[in-house]
Amino acid sequence: MSRSAAPLLAESRCSPGLRVLIADDDPTSRAMLQALVRRHGCNALCAADGAEAVARFQAEEVDLVLLDVHMPRMDGYEAARRIKEAAGERLVPVLFLTGLTGEQELARCVEAGGDDFLTKPFSPTLVAAKIRALLRLRDLYETVRRQRNDLDWYQQRMEQEQAMAQAIFAALVAKACLEVPGVRRWLRPSARLCGDVVLACPTPDGQLHVLVGDFTGHGLMAAVGTVPLAETFSTLTRAGAPLQRVLEELNRRLYRLLPTGLFCAAAAAEVDPRHRVLRVWNGGLPDLLLWRPGGALERLPSQGLPLGVQPPLRFRAELRALPAEEGARLLVHTDGISEAQDAEGHPYGERRLAEVVRRAAEDPFQAVLADLRRFLGGEGPGADDMTLVEIDAAAAWEGACGACPKGPAREAAEGWTLSLELSAAALRRAEDPVEVLMAGVEGLQPLEAEHRAPLRTVLAELYANALEHGVLGLDSGLKADPEGFARYYEERRRRLEALAGGWVCLRCRFEPRPGGGRLVALVEDSGPGFEPGPAQPRPRPAGRAAGGRGPRPGPEPGAGPVPQPAPPGAGQPHRGRL
Repeated sequence: MSRSAAPLLAESRCSPGLRVLIADDDPTSRAMLQALVRRHGCNALCAADGAEAVARFQAEEVDLVLLDVHMPRMDGYEAARRIKEAAGERLVPVLFLTGLTGEQELARCVEAGGDDFLTKPFSPTLVAAKIRALLRLRDLYETVRRQRNDLDWYQQRMEQEQAMAQAIFAALVAKACLEVPGVRRWLRPSARLCGDVVLACPTPDGQLHVLVGDFTGHGLMAAVGTVPLAETFSTLTRAGAPLQRVLEELNRRLYRLLPTGLFCAAAAAEVDPRHRVLRVWNGGLPDLLLWRPGGALERLPSQGLPLGVQPPLRFRAELRALPAEEGARLLVHTDGISEAQDAEGHPYGERRLAEVVRRAAEDPFQAVLADLRRFLGGEGPGADDMTLVEIDAAAAWEGACGACPKGPAREAAEGWTLSLELSAAALRRAEDPVEVLMAGVEGLQPLEAEHRAPLRTVLAELYANALEHGVLGLDSGLKADPEGFARYYEERRRRLEALAGGWVCLRCRFEPRPGGGRLVALVEDSGPGFEPGPAQPRPRPAGRAAGGRGPRPGPEPGAGPVPQPAPPGAGQPHRGRL
């Protein structure tokens, strides 16, 4: 054996104790191969024929087989087939050693399961090189097999976790995904977890809110946002909040929760059976389609950004009122439908969808589904989640009639009082306690649309006065100029962060009366309060801009009597009352 064979075989060893099975009926060849293998730290197992080779392979843990072709009892071809069968998924390289040189015979070696072959007489250097190459192939195969097994395990685990997550998401979203008359939905997810969501929930005064959302991405990343969306939608709708307020709160919450780049394109509808009108909003979804009997079709394009994109102070959800006559249908779809592709890569497209809806004689919803199935060639998952929703205004109105109030307003059988008291800790954390109180009020006594905004404005003003002037003791005189406004709100932030005591209480009381009732709003705080003096006009100093709100703790030169703080211990809370 040449000196160069030693490093070649040494590099090929995976570990000490490598087992090499040598099968050759020629004792000389067998002895030479045995010496070659042992010299380099490998264990040599010998067999004089094919049958013995198969028996030893089944009894021993073998890493490599050197196999002669022509042997008694069982030739190398049959022995190779049986060894490969016994190895199963494990790769055991077989190197044929043969004196044959014909192409047909050498091809039979490969067909029988051989991984390589050498013709006799062979060079020890070449044998070592072949062994090294085959062991490298075996190591690569084992690495791939382990990785495949790991991937299988992770795949099974991921599927189990996704199934669990799917059940949890379904349970959390279920209370906002009610089956209601007049609303039909079709959803085909691209994965187990879906980023499209359809929510429908009635309000206390008999209206119906419907929302269709499409989160960015697919799978778990997209599905995560559906939980806070459904929870907020259901809570506010059941509390009687108008759809515009629901959308603004959804945007605020998603803007705070979702990372940059993740948002929810959505469309929403408010079915109002009392006024027989449909109010809609589209923020980032494809054109909504309002179908009327006879084929008349109106497209309603997006009129705002998706939920979670704009800061809360900049977001406005302007609803569009649509008088929907008997038989009118509103169809909402996500871009997964318009971007779906057939077998040749052609997109379905919004133009085709609109044309199918326009030509529908009676049922545009089923017409679109039938055409989409023909286009896709079946019901298999696509590249994106696909959702189609139809709102039949007339059917939805009929379904809401049981909850719809009779007459201009729903009368309460008895009065009630709702209070919300905020301690210092709650004042530091509270973002908008007025909305919490408003949701509670509308849950007990739904308000007409023209009363909601004024009540919210008055409560917000009373609360701001109570917090800033009653509890924090701020002076409105600071807000005499733009720089003063900045100093005022910086001081407000500083004092609120350091607040250790004090409270504000918001209270609403409903007093029923024939034909309606009276709502009394009262805001109290723990401040020292003040006793108002006689009302007199206050002259404005030259050059001073009008502005500010709330009591000022001290008089200004040339001013008339101003409210004076009550003496300590007077026990008179600072009150504002509507």
